[in-house]
Amino acid sequence: MRTVARDAVERPEPRRAKGHDMPDRLNALRASVDRLTSLVRPLDDDAVTRPAYPVGWTIADVLSHLGSAAVISRRMVADTLSGARTPDDFNAAAWAEWNDKSPRAKTDDGLAAIEAFTSGLEAVSRADRKRFALEMGPLELDWDAAVGMRLNEQVVHEWDVAVAIDSSATLPDDGAALVIDNLELIARFTAKPHGDPAVIEVATTRPDRAFAVVIEPDTVTLSPLPSATDPNLTMPAEGFVRLVYGRLDAEHTPATVTGDTTDVRAYAATNPNGTALFLFNDNETLAQPVTITLSGKGSTGGVTVTTYDKAIYDLSGSPTGNPPDPVGTSTWAPPSVTNLGAQSLPLTLTLTPWSMNMVIIQ
Repeated sequence: MRTVARDAVERPEPRRAKGHDMPDRLNALRASVDRLTSLVRPLDDDAVTRPAYPVGWTIADVLSHLGSAAVISRRMVADTLSGARTPDDFNAAAWAEWNDKSPRAKTDDGLAAIEAFTSGLEAVSRADRKRFALEMGPLELDWDAAVGMRLNEQVVHEWDVAVAIDSSATLPDDGAALVIDNLELIARFTAKPHGDPAVIEVATTRPDRAFAVVIEPDTVTLSPLPSATDPNLTMPAEGFVRLVYGRLDAEHTPATVTGDTTDVRAYAATNPNGTALFLFNDNETLAQPVTITLSGKGSTGGVTVTTYDKAIYDLSGSPTGNPPDPVGTSTWAPPSVTNLGAQSLPLTLTLTPWSMNMVIIQ
């Protein structure tokens, strides 16, 4: 694993969250709201109950999440500007109200609440934006940071809906170009250390950015670098945003992702019924994309991927599911099996960290 000098990593401020003074954030937020409205408005009652990207969520649930957050955030912005304190029970009451709505109401009311909040932000004067300081838990957000946080949420959840309608959807360029510069806080609170301490260098395109992902025993931090000289991973910015937000699976990985292929070992056998490949990712922390090409073939009748990786291994433990098992009766979590169906070739797959993968191509 290549390393980056730790003194070259710019660490974020521990408490004060400031934006980058980008007026385009509001414009990008408006564009995302308008796109989401155009996607959702034509959907009938059955369509809004279609599964969205987050497991267990429907399209209506995504709109409910964005809508309730818009109601809460609108109140917090108003209270901040007026010097009032938002009641402690306001959030819980809003969530309870939205949870009780029907799918149709979640959708329609969600669009209305999102529009009202966005219009309200657009109407805030320059003077009020300059004096704005929103307390959110341990953080104090200035105007640009607060708008940026909402932009992150809006753009990512827009994709959650868009990909349910079109499986090839990606984050829009205007949103990804701004969200890519607003990931440090998200990574600090959501990323979990996995594997040995390391510094992973990431380069993105559209726009060009460089980051150091610093993995330590108890924390993971994401920090900007001046440039990427020898990156472990190169990918489009929109894909890296989705990676940070847990939305970069094998079926939604950009074809232009490249990685350190020295960590991948491949073996194959072919008979008249198809081809079997065994792919090993020896990297303990970094997923690796691989491209499969079969000579003389442009498509397959079906692809099945069976994976056993460190994440699955870590699930193994006692019958209660809490490893390690102190009494020696550990059970083993089974491998995952994914049926990809018919596929075009070449086919790109993403191998999870420290994994064994059996790919059957018919």
